[in-house]
Amino acid sequence: MQEAKKVFLLAGSTTEPSVTKSTLKMIEKALNEAGTEVVTLDLSLIDLPIFKVKASRPLVLKDYDEALVSSHSVVVATPDYHGSMAGSVKNWMDYYWQEFAGKLFGYVVSSHEKGLTVIDQMRTAVRQCYGWSLPYGVSVTESDFDEARETLLSSTLRLRVDCMVHDILDYGPLLQEQFIKNKGQRGFATRYK
Repeated sequence: MQEAKKVFLLAGSTTEPSVTKSTLKMIEKALNEAGTEVVTLDLSLIDLPIFKVKASRPLVLKDYDEALVSSHSVVVATPDYHGSMAGSVKNWMDYYWQEFAGKLFGYVVSSHEKGLTVIDQMRTAVRQCYGWSLPYGVSVTESDFDEARETLLSSTLRLRVDCMVHDILDYGPLLQEQFIKNKGQRGFATRYK
């Protein structure tokens, strides 16, 4: 019996309503319809302290530890704040960097500037933690949605979201499986046990 596919979703927007969260909800719905186990952490719903190197991980994250560790893939959604990811997202990444190794990441950015620098910065942070990234991201703006923020108006953008869901489900488990096989033995995975 094949293990269930598991995906961790991170909502980095701290505002409501949020184009970022609307896009992530579409991804979550598609993943659920595909029979995927999905856990979503909405950073606006928790009070996450600023990361301190010597401090232990706060209890508010305890319920998400196992979900992140057992996931094959992670989708991070953030607004574009001054050409970078939201501070809430970077703060969360600082707590979990070791858990990123061998996982596949996808990125969603709400931006009027296409979010390219934001996606590049998230890729850089994840790469430094030995995670993998999809070679593209999804960038949305408020005008991409209907009034209820439930439907993307552009068929091209809907296709891009579908593509991300497909690739997360196909490539995430493959990369994670190989990383686990190589742990302590081959390649960059030798540094992990």
